[in-house]
Amino acid sequence: MWTWLLKNRKLAVIAVLALLLAGAVKLWRAEVRDFAVFKAQVEVLGKQAEAEKKRVEAENKRIAKEMSDAWAKNLEVARDNAVRNYAARLRRDAGRSAVPKPAAGAQAPAGAGKEQVATCSADEQFIRDAAEDAARVEEAREFFRRHQFPTY
Repeated sequence: MWTWLLKNRKLAVIAVLALLLAGAVKLWRAEVRDFAVFKAQVEVLGKQAEAEKKRVEAENKRIAKEMSDAWAKNLEVARDNAVRNYAARLRRDAGRSAVPKPAAGAQAPAGAGKEQVATCSADEQFIRDAAEDAARVEEAREFFRRHQFPTY
């Protein structure tokens, strides 16, 4: 056999090159086939991602509408309740003070107690604004609880 290869070197080289070419073509076709499968998989994943994106956007729009509707509905009630509660607490606590009374043996300086301190009336706009802020905070907390976001 070796003698035949030595005599017909050109044919042996052509046969080896033909085998190498056939192997290269086979590998190339396998790569083309694998790339087509990969391309199809990427296309399917892209369609799934697009569908998920649309679902998330629709969910976000629904949540935003739900929150804005709830906010508008509850805002005026929260403001009015805050003013009413503050006014009721002022009437209830009118005789009490957070300042402790002096001890029984303590004497007041001369002239103390003759002047009366003017009491402030409730600033309704301030109370309404505070109630609005509190309502916003409560709406945000409720949103975070409902969607299971971690809060700190």
